[in-house]
Amino acid sequence: MQNHFDALRQQLEGEFYTDNTRKVLYATDASAYREMPQAVAIPRTKDDLGKLIAFARTHKTSLIQGRPVLRWPVRWWERASWWIRAST
Repeated sequence: MQNHFDALRQQLEGEFYTDNTRKVLYATDASAYREMPQAVAIPRTKDDLGKLIAFARTHKTSLIQGRPVLRWPVRWWERASWWIRAST
């Protein structure tokens, strides 16, 4: 799967992480619920979000909207990180 993530990273204008530190950081929120993502993406454009959705469909996985990302200017597709969920 890492090869697929590397290819996706090259296509995105936004941020894309697969390192354990970022995954642990984004897997934790204020609730008791915690799921470790395979990757964390922070799209910069609508096109980035479309690429993430296409990737999830192709690889039969899902996206989970994560914690808010504070940036200015705020665009609706940038308001949160997106996790690529571990396949079941």
